[in-house]
Amino acid sequence: MNSFATILKLDFNATFRSRWFWVYAVLVIASMGGIFATGISDSRVAGFTGLTRPLLIFIQGCNLVLPIFVLVSTVRTLVNEKESNIFEYELSFPISLGEYYFSKFLSRIVILCSPLLTAMVLSAVFCSVLGGSIPINIILLYSGLLLASTFFYVSLSFFIS
Repeated sequence: MNSFATILKLDFNATFRSRWFWVYAVLVIASMGGIFATGISDSRVAGFTGLTRPLLIFIQGCNLVLPIFVLVSTVRTLVNEKESNIFEYELSFPISLGEYYFSKFLSRIVILCSPLLTAMVLSAVFCSVLGGSIPINIILLYSGLLLASTFFYVSLSFFIS
């Protein structure tokens, strides 16, 4: 296994052991469930009907929560690695500094986007079970916007730390 994959695997394992990821995942998926539980998908306001209105509310909520969560968790993780000398230990592997940071960056993007995309897929499944139409283009657009927002805030947190 190459060193890039080793660092990626170590970061995934560390994240799945921590509580913050599971709290984040439950919060994101429960918020989408709460949006559907309130019956917002049945109302009609300003042309947004069916699945588009809950997705719009979800992405607005993510724009409030995502920056704080991404910045706090990523900066905290990187700073803790430097303070506890894990950073120096991982750099003792035959890996360049660029590969190390790119693997950390990629793992953060995947880890932070997986609950968001899971919530999007579950909302589409829920809407199809109820018999509604699934606007694939809107789901892809909102997923892309959430991915871009996550990419920006992870980049900012790497810059800060």
